[in-house]
Amino acid sequence: MNVAEPSIVKLSIVLLAVPFSLIGSFLLIYMLGYNMSVAVWVGIIALAGVDAETGVVMLLYLDVAYHKWKDEGRIHRFDDTEHAVMEGAV
Repeated sequence: MNVAEPSIVKLSIVLLAVPFSLIGSFLLIYMLGYNMSVAVWVGIIALAGVDAETGVVMLLYLDVAYHKWKDEGRIHRFDDTEHAVMEGAV
């Protein structure tokens, strides 16, 4: 499997991260009692962009680390997969 190969799972991870972060931002604004100003809206828009970008970059690094471990034959059980994911996340 190619690392850059499109996948429905990867697409849904990135697309679902944005609404969850937006819901969290509105919830936090409400809980802290902040007013909705232009600066807050600009921050929310920036959050959505950074969230999508970070999700794509993180998935790329996780895929690269997983496939590297798999090609080297170092994945034999779930614990090895966990270590590969940790390496990719770092």
